[in-house]
Amino acid sequence: MTMSCYQLNIFAMQSRINKFNRQLTSISDKRTNVTMQMNQIIKQYQGDYDKDVTATENSKNWSEDPKVILLTNQDNKFDMEQKTIETELNALTKALENLEKAQETCIKNGVAKLA
Repeated sequence: MTMSCYQLNIFAMQSRINKFNRQLTSISDKRTNVTMQMNQIIKQYQGDYDKDVTATENSKNWSEDPKVILLTNQDNKFDMEQKTIETELNALTKALENLEKAQETCIKNGVAKLA
């Protein structure tokens, strides 16, 4: 009975770990998309340095673009979400390791009593 409780808890933790990993993948994909959009905006501001005299001046102003500000805020939000999930994932992984060790100890103690 005790072993089935351990196993049930281990499966539940592994399921939550998988869920957190899926969330991290999703956030990573969203951050990649934000970065690509930002790069496109930056390229518009930079222009062609060889032909465009104002390219240097324009490249200084890209960070003031409302789209860049919005994308930067989204990226910061995703970064905070990612750090929160990573913290929870680390704690859950350690709890899983402790539970697996406890299960192992329980198995060893059970085998010793039977012998």
